[in-house]
Amino acid sequence: MANKMPSQPPSVATLQEVIEVHLPYETIRLVEMYALLRKPVYRSKLESDVAEAVDDALLVAFCTHARNLLEFFFRDPDTNYYAAAMDYANPNYEKLDLEKNPNAKTLYKELCAQINHFDLQAHGCR
Repeated sequence: MANKMPSQPPSVATLQEVIEVHLPYETIRLVEMYALLRKPVYRSKLESDVAEAVDDALLVAFCTHARNLLEFFFRDPDTNYYAAAMDYANPNYEKLDLEKNPNAKTLYKELCAQINHFDLQAHGCR
């Protein structure tokens, strides 16, 4: 089912909530997941199979938050009801352009491939 485009730009209240609540949430969770992945002290307190499941969940969470933040900086305003940095910028702001930034484009593709996809190649099936 295709998403309908919004008929009007987001309200000031919505923009304020995104910048004060949702953007900090994404950033804080990204940093927290990174810290847990870098120093997994929880592993010694868990059964091996549970620790592996937690590792996987943390990796998916890290990649999801990273992807959400990247999308915030390159997305056009009002695209499928998602927040975009351009919603807050002055007219001179240049959004992140994946075509001009091959490192960001590669990172985005890798994040998308890593999470929430049933990809046979990513799992060594081909």
